[in-house]
Amino acid sequence: MFIQRAVRWLRVFSVLAVVTFTAAFARAQVTVEAVIVQPEAVVEPIPLTGSVSALQLSSLSAEVSGVVKRADVYAGDHVAAGEPLLQLDSELTRLALDGAEAHVARAQAQEAEAQRLLAEAQDLVREHNIAATEVGARQAALASARADRQVAEADRALTQARLKKHSLTAPFAGTVSVKHTDVGEWVEPGTALLELVSTEQLRVDFQVPQRYFHRINEQTRVVMTLDSAPNETFTAVNLRKVPLSRPGARTFLLRASLPADVPQSIPGMAVSATLNLDAGRRSVTVPRDALLRYPDGRTVVWVAESDSFGEEVAVSEVQVTPGVAFAGRVEITQGLSGGQVVVTRGNEALQQGQRVQLRRSNQSN
Repeated sequence: MFIQRAVRWLRVFSVLAVVTFTAAFARAQVTVEAVIVQPEAVVEPIPLTGSVSALQLSSLSAEVSGVVKRADVYAGDHVAAGEPLLQLDSELTRLALDGAEAHVARAQAQEAEAQRLLAEAQDLVREHNIAATEVGARQAALASARADRQVAEADRALTQARLKKHSLTAPFAGTVSVKHTDVGEWVEPGTALLELVSTEQLRVDFQVPQRYFHRINEQTRVVMTLDSAPNETFTAVNLRKVPLSRPGARTFLLRASLPADVPQSIPGMAVSATLNLDAGRRSVTVPRDALLRYPDGRTVVWVAESDSFGEEVAVSEVQVTPGVAFAGRVEITQGLSGGQVVVTRGNEALQQGQRVQLRRSNQSN
């Protein structure tokens, strides 16, 4: 009986030894990734929404009244600077220009005759065959004829300018966005005929809470995502602050240029962005994956006993206090110091004091 009990206990101890050895072996074979944490500048991310806007957007109108004779462009057409967009009926103005040309010709002829008569009188006065008063009268007549010629030329120039204004041309290169009129319509000066928008130079406008106004400078980064490229991010360039706050919303306008590598965009397109502001302090940060959060509110990381990458080391759990999260990292305000080795991958099932194979992670500071 005694021998049978001893055999049974021996078998139990053998199983327990095998289980313990297997568990210890399994724990020793766990490989985790880790990083050495160091203090770095903390960035406070501010989410923003904005929209793409055009550098130039004009509502075009005619400077004279008239009937639309030609309107060859349509919404969506791209036009070059100076290209004709719309033509008003100019028949009456052309007739007026013909009359102005005739007035100039008559005035020039009268001036030439007055000049001839004055030259004739000046020849006679040297021979004492004409009175000096007659010479003065002819000088006055020439001055009057010259003034009449200048008035006629000014009237002709005015009519020519009015004729040119019957043609509406593009003030800059762009795309016709709206067409308000068509052939046969009567238009008055100031009536909106076309809307022209420049799509060559686009910018992005954000409304930013006014409390951040003095924290934004030329080094501030704004990372954007556009509807035209939802899976890509771009960094805005040429940040400009408009020093005027909207009273109701308590915001100010932050304007930025689109970088050259942004895909084709159009004015009005929505933009999501993150304004990265320097928090003015340096703190230890860890990758997001290093943090484990428990239902009781604790936040912990696993710390390796040394930075012996490629070797077997022990790990321990450390409770930390997280701060600001930015760019895939989280600030640690309490619990860690610079130079410690923090596990970033494989930390879900670790145990206190467990020995693991340590591998360097690419999620470094």
